[in-house]
Amino acid sequence: MLGSPDWTRTSNPLINSQMLCQLSYRGPLAALEKASRPPFGVSHRSGHLGYGRRVAVTTIRTGADFDGEELTGQDFSGVRAGDVRMLECQVADCRMDEAKLTGIHVVDSSWTRVAASGLAAPHSSWRDSSIRDSRFGLLDLSSSTLLRLTITDSKIDYLNLRGSTVREVVLTRVSIGEMSLSDASGTSLTLTDCTLETLELHNGRLAKIDVSTSTVPRIDGLDSLRGVILSLNQVLDLAPSMAKHLGATLAE
Repeated sequence: MLGSPDWTRTSNPLINSQMLCQLSYRGPLAALEKASRPPFGVSHRSGHLGYGRRVAVTTIRTGADFDGEELTGQDFSGVRAGDVRMLECQVADCRMDEAKLTGIHVVDSSWTRVAASGLAAPHSSWRDSSIRDSRFGLLDLSSSTLLRLTITDSKIDYLNLRGSTVREVVLTRVSIGEMSLSDASGTSLTLTDCTLETLELHNGRLAKIDVSTSTVPRIDGLDSLRGVILSLNQVLDLAPSMAKHLGATLAE
């Protein structure tokens, strides 16, 4: 009977459907509230608004935590920040002239078309990440840990890897003025179809450095050649400097 205490619905289909929507599912309001909550592990301070939009990241601050962010078309020149974390981020078409990002942690991220007259990121860590189509005057990754980092189709005047731990790092079609591996250690570094004017190896302890498909007219630190893979033509080109290093005199 209508109006009975145990009767929970009216006989009006329209009212019934609206009540069920509100009581059982809370309708569009619940959906909006659910969408507005940030995903687990993502904070609003990272730039994620929680409902599919992202705010523009205009600067990088010490301790910043970027998770799944897209940093595109920004000028980060002159930035000074430490202990920055980037997880599954995309950095594209950005400038970083004279930026210093000491201790930055980059994981599963890609940097594309990044330009910097000098980028200093000592004591940093890079894992399963890539740098592509980029231009650096100085790229300072000294005393860093590089694991499965790839650099492709880029130009670097001076690549500083002094004291770094290098594991499964691959450079492909990269033009390098000078690369320092002094005091570096690790498992493998491969340069494929690269042009490298000077390779510095003083006290380097890498198990394997494969430069056999690249152009390397000069190697400093011949005492640390152990583990370097050279082509026969490279050995012939380097023979005069090797002979001089060993104390031999070349006859005219």
